[in-house]
Amino acid sequence: MSIYETLNREQQKACFQTEGPVLILAGAGSGKTRVITHRIAYLIEECEVSPWNILAITFTNKAAGEMRERVDQILGGGAQGVWISTFHSMCVRILRRHIDLLGYEPSFVIYDTDDQKTVMKEVCKKLRINTKDLREREILSAVSAAKNELMTPLQYHEEYDGESYRKKQIGLAYEEYQRLLRKNNALDFDDLLMKTVELLHSHDEVLASYKAIPKNEQEFKFVERLTQEAVLKATERHAGYLRYIYGPGGRSTVAEGKDLTQVKYIVGTGGALTRLPHRVDIMKMIAPYNTSGMLLFPSEHAQ
Repeated sequence: MSIYETLNREQQKACFQTEGPVLILAGAGSGKTRVITHRIAYLIEECEVSPWNILAITFTNKAAGEMRERVDQILGGGAQGVWISTFHSMCVRILRRHIDLLGYEPSFVIYDTDDQKTVMKEVCKKLRINTKDLREREILSAVSAAKNELMTPLQYHEEYDGESYRKKQIGLAYEEYQRLLRKNNALDFDDLLMKTVELLHSHDEVLASYKAIPKNEQEFKFVERLTQEAVLKATERHAGYLRYIYGPGGRSTVAEGKDLTQVKYIVGTGGALTRLPHRVDIMKMIAPYNTSGMLLFPSEHAQ
């Protein structure tokens, strides 16, 4: 019996839809991981896509490991060439190869929360910021939010300096914080995404090399059960990055793991969908896999 015959009808439709970008809206227990892993196998076995032309991304290292194990089981160990990782791990891999173009050494260090606090304390001391009134934690939170919006220190100054003295102080702290990170050849967690965007945006030759990798297929696997706000924030955060790598006409799949209420919210507002970089086939796998009410609605489109 074919491995694809173990999928139900709805899962098979999602697995075999390989032309153009596809968004799978899937509730918990609806078989999204099963679909994605079988889809990877289908691309390799039936569509003759090279494993190294498949990119599978999730949010956690654990989920990435589980995906690789499942694909290995299906293909009998044929997933070695598939690039399966988290967003941040993929960005680290890209930056290790090319970050010298941004003026960093490839041996850059990644600062954790404690490292960030240490640097920000130094920043506040140098700028004579009263940390009883404006705490380091608040500044770091504002810096992180700015980076999530791909906002540089200069852009932060232009946007907020006239708003309040507090915002101006945060802008100055952000600028000095980044200067110290660069001096130490260090990136924080948010920089991994932001610097990758900067790299791809400013160096066409690097962008072209990575566009060539997923020209056949990209797989995006979002497995965490996120709140509505977190889903939208995550989409906002990665949208700029994605649009640089994946041009119109490429094949991509996004599997969103959400509560049933969140599926309705996302579809209803279109918030996440409108941020995708090109026209998308939307498939909804809403009910859990072990129920008889799971429905799949293909061929809805979002610009």
